[in-house]
Amino acid sequence: MKVVLNEQRMDRYQKMQCWVILKRFMVGRDGWAFNKTVDPKKLGIVGNKCESVLLKPIGFEDIESKLHKFVYSGPHEFANDMRLLFSYGFMYPQRDQIHRIARRFSESFEITWKALTEKWSTEERRRNKIFKRGRMNNKAVPQKF
Repeated sequence: MKVVLNEQRMDRYQKMQCWVILKRFMVGRDGWAFNKTVDPKKLGIVGNKCESVLLKPIGFEDIESKLHKFVYSGPHEFANDMRLLFSYGFMYPQRDQIHRIARRFSESFEITWKALTEKWSTEERRRNKIFKRGRMNNKAVPQKF
């Protein structure tokens, strides 16, 4: 796992909001299902064609570690890891408890993520509007003689 130095890093505000989302999943009643790194042996797919899909074993704890070490350069990377983790849960049989938890977590995450990204977009537009207004007010006004 690399630590991002002198590169683009996720905004602290966004990082904290991602961490809150993650913690809600981790400490919830079904967080146990994804807290640890997903193990292909437990999935029963070692030697199957699905084994190649698990290119990046990951769990909530791994995602939390990446957040704390500023590995993510943006919130989209966090979201991609969350989606990847839930997709591993979908590899379990549909009747399995892990599959049902993954489906519920995924749906909940997508709803929360959509609302959060809309909030960030609104805040960004507001900041840009204020910035533009401030620049316009600072321009020198030509004086008439």
